[in-house]
Amino acid sequence: NNSNINLNNFHNILQQKDLYTVSTNKFICEGENLTCNSSEKYNNIGLINVDEFNKIGGFDSYLKTNSSYFTLTEAGNLVEKITNNNIESVTHDSISGLRPVVYVPGETKVTGTGKYEDPYIFKEKTYIVKINAKNGTTSPTTAELTHAGSYTFIAMPNDGYKIDSSKINCDKTVTINIDENKIVISDVLDNTTCNVEYSPIPLLADKILTDNPNVSTRSNFSTIFTTSNNGNTIYKASGQDGKDTYYFAGQVTNNYVKFGTNSSGQELWWRIVRINEDNSVRLIYAGLSATDTAAYVSINQKYNSINDNSAYVGYMYTKNVQRGTNTNSGVKTILDSWYAENLEDYDGYISKTAIYCNDRTVGSGSWSATGSAFAYSGYKRIWEDFSPTFMCSNLSDRFTISKETGNGKLTYPIGMITADEISYAGGLYGTNNSNYYIAQNASSGASYWWTMSPHEWFYGFAFVFFVGGSSDTGFLLNDVVNNAYGVRPVISLKSCVLASGGSGTASDPYTVELPSACSSAEN
Repeated sequence: NNSNINLNNFHNILQQKDLYTVSTNKFICEGENLTCNSSEKYNNIGLINVDEFNKIGGFDSYLKTNSSYFTLTEAGNLVEKITNNNIESVTHDSISGLRPVVYVPGETKVTGTGKYEDPYIFKEKTYIVKINAKNGTTSPTTAELTHAGSYTFIAMPNDGYKIDSSKINCDKTVTINIDENKIVISDVLDNTTCNVEYSPIPLLADKILTDNPNVSTRSNFSTIFTTSNNGNTIYKASGQDGKDTYYFAGQVTNNYVKFGTNSSGQELWWRIVRINEDNSVRLIYAGLSATDTAAYVSINQKYNSINDNSAYVGYMYTKNVQRGTNTNSGVKTILDSWYAENLEDYDGYISKTAIYCNDRTVGSGSWSATGSAFAYSGYKRIWEDFSPTFMCSNLSDRFTISKETGNGKLTYPIGMITADEISYAGGLYGTNNSNYYIAQNASSGASYWWTMSPHEWFYGFAFVFFVGGSSDTGFLLNDVVNNAYGVRPVISLKSCVLASGGSGTASDPYTVELPSACSSAEN
């Protein structure tokens, strides 16, 4: 028992024994042919037998030493011990040395000649690792490596797919680590085949709905809305052409998107306003971090420089025309310039069919360029009826790049939020509300900031809705167009844009990916 324990302890400290020793119990080797049979006492490591000692050359061989050591040869209660010049039969409680014996795999390769001055040294075994990939490939697909080494395969998923660690399976036990687009395989003990299945990357709109399974509706817009969405709630309403749109409201913790960089290399942050009716995703600028409170591209911009004509409520306008588009407004000029400087490299991501509504429909009174007072329909919806809408009723007020969904008058696919969208998000006319997501990134830096919604023409003055910033945070009100306020961009990511990562929280914002086919699509 003592010899067995000591041998096993020795075996346990051998490095890489799994590579260079054979797991066996055939250590009883006897007879002229040294037939080896199983031992009941010894596994993986044993001792030499007397017949082996003699066959090798006995005391005239390298096995002779000046110290004694036990063999596995036993006779009754006695065991054979080899001394420096004799083989003695001794009792089991005798003391002697142990010379361990192990089997080395026959395919083990070595360096050296086996001489004292040039002993055999085991060469590390090498194994072939082969990757079979579905929905893509790897570079390379086959590699040779040692047990102690590792190999990095470059993942090359097809467009719209990504690495999924749960879908990598190998037919032998190995260690697998995923590092972005790299599959690192190590601790290989045998030739191995690994099956890698890349998973489809979800569309951004689908990912948002999956992450917010609690879909609710609202009917009361006569009070501010500050309810938390608890990281799982989104609201549904009827939108353009009667199609569903899904929007965030109140205190929202999971509608952050990190998309694009500005001309200084700083990452741009956004908040999701809603999933548009065509599955594009509408974003409002949130600044340079999740906690930015001054998310403006200008803090001192006039909507238009003059206000003595009702046409000046237009995002684009023609003097003396209700729905003209000959001249850019001041805010559009600023937004176009910002887009060209910061987002033009990301233009492939941004929808060309998305509508930015500048609703110039008259709600009460009769339209005139400079005559009697009248109110635009947004005034009635937001202030009087508390009934916002996502509909943009007149084609000429639907500012778009594409002529299929709107007027096709935009130079760049960018606009501003509407008063209706502010109402849906939680704002209320004439009432402060700092506890809804729209206000969180615009509570400093500018006293107020513009929406895209006309309010009224009132005896020589053109009015547009604005939102409170550092003053009267989050409330909706109106002012003449030639006052200078902040400007917050709104864009819409195409319906074919993928959610490449994130969960939408401030610490883990959504990131996006553009499939090659999506780049040239309008949406």
